[in-house]
Amino acid sequence: MSLPDSPQALRHHCCLQFTPLGKESWTLSGAGGSLTVPLPGMVMINDVRIIRAMTLAGEGVALLPEYLCRAECAAGRLQRLLPDWYAKADPVHLVYPRQRFMPPKLRAFIDLAGDVLGRWLE
Repeated sequence: MSLPDSPQALRHHCCLQFTPLGKESWTLSGAGGSLTVPLPGMVMINDVRIIRAMTLAGEGVALLPEYLCRAECAAGRLQRLLPDWYAKADPVHLVYPRQRFMPPKLRAFIDLAGDVLGRWLE
């Protein structure tokens, strides 16, 4: 089977879907706007590491965060498909109780989390 050359062509591939997203489609955005692609040939998996492993094994096409597959793409083990299209990133929230004075340990953790997440997303 040939590589998909458009978002619509994804419906002809086994698409590996992250279960918590709970969707039977992918919404992709490009220069022409957004497009929701139904995925009839879909496998639902609840661990992105398994999705990455299955993709590396040639079991399907996946929508993976760049930080999770950067090394594999650089080494040529994975290939980015549809480079003119992208999916909306899920936000990351750090939630803590509002306090008049923030404990130094909490401030240190917030700073560390920001630094680590910032490096992942570079």
